[in-house]
Amino acid sequence: MNKRNKKQRSLHKVEQGIWIVLLSVFLLSSVMKAVNINSFALETRLYLDAYLWDLKSLVSNLWGAFRIDMVGAIGMCVMEMMVALLAIRREYRRVASVGFCVMLTFFVYLTGLNLFFPTIMGSIESCGCFGELIHFSPLASFVKSVVLWVLSIVLVVYSWHERWNVSMLFKDRYLYICIATSVMLPLYSIWFFEALSHTVYIIGFLVLVVILTGNIIVWRVKQMSKE
Repeated sequence: MNKRNKKQRSLHKVEQGIWIVLLSVFLLSSVMKAVNINSFALETRLYLDAYLWDLKSLVSNLWGAFRIDMVGAIGMCVMEMMVALLAIRREYRRVASVGFCVMLTFFVYLTGLNLFFPTIMGSIESCGCFGELIHFSPLASFVKSVVLWVLSIVLVVYSWHERWNVSMLFKDRYLYICIATSVMLPLYSIWFFEALSHTVYIIGFLVLVVILTGNIIVWRVKQMSKE
């Protein structure tokens, strides 16, 4: 019985460790992309031109000079932070685990194309996964995506017995706090990156990150005290 309990505790620690890793990676990735959303939009355009040309052509035919690269860049930042913030709440972890897995499946596909089936111009040098902070080679980017994808599958398996709680999620104010928080940083970058000096912009960005993070933590602590 003791051996079984020890094994369960060990598995639980492994599961919690994986949650922390994926949550941290997605949060860092979203924040670093949002520091200079215009730069990440250019990176997004490279991938659209190289590997998702049909999608870009379809959008262009439907909406003309629609900036799908910017929308895609903002959408990526928002989705990464949204999934990470949902993972903080135990009752939404099944949704979060599937969110991690779906996004990482797309990343594995895209980085795999870039590594194994590059265009005639060669592979795109950087994936832009962490904005301009960290640059990965095509091989390192693919390996990173595969490792994180495997971890996400483990979480999907661990969380499969839990309830989806989708209806509860849409009624929960936490969802809309997460949406507002996730959108704020990319919008700040769009509005102020070129309008402010570099130092003032970075200070403002860090202050905004601290305020948003603090509000999430305070709100979560209040909720936990009521549970």
